[in-house]
Formats: sequence, structure tokens, C-alpha cells
Amino acid sequence: MIEQAEYGYMEGKSLRSRLIKPITRTWVDGDGVQHTETESVEQQIAALSEEWKPVDAISPEALVSEDENYIIVPVPYDQGGAHRLPLRETLRLPAYQAAGG
Repeated sequence: MIEQAEYGYMEGKSLRSRLIKPITRTWVDGDGVQHTETESVEQQIAALSEEWKPVDAISPEALVSEDENYIIVPVPYDQGGAHRLPLRETLRLPAYQAAGG
């Protein structure tokens, strides 16, 4: 059983993603009996449309800039097909440029 998974799709140059975790639902039927069911990560993944793909995780260390004048920007891309959504090499941008300067 998978505890959690991140799936997403590309919308233009942006990655839209969500972290999928088990969902537990509790309800009371007409007789007053409480019921609980859990929708697993696997069940939720199976219900996603074909555009959704697994998203590669980003190492926190990869987002740390050694130079305080620069920031690291991850760049997602879709290789096409039913593959994962990896992150291309991160971009190292001057902090003023990343802020819109």
C-alpha cells in the first residue's frame, strides 16, 4: 500500500500537481449505523485521467543556492508519453531577476 504519491500535469509551462494520500470517509446510514471506508492512493491514481503522471521529487539540497545573490528555480517539463514528470536542471537566477527586476 502506497502511503502518498505526487501526481501532476503540465499546463503550458506550469506544473499543476497534488499530493495524494488515503482518504477516509465516515457516514451514518438511515438506521444510525456508522460506516467508515478508506479510498487508497492506488484507487485515487486509477481514477485520474491520462494527463496525470507521477512527479519526481525535488531534493531540498538542490534548491539551496550557494550564493545569496542567486535563487534556484526548478523547471518542470513533460517528456511525453506515459512517463514521469521530471524536473529539468534547475535554473540559477540572480535574485533581482527572479523578483521581476
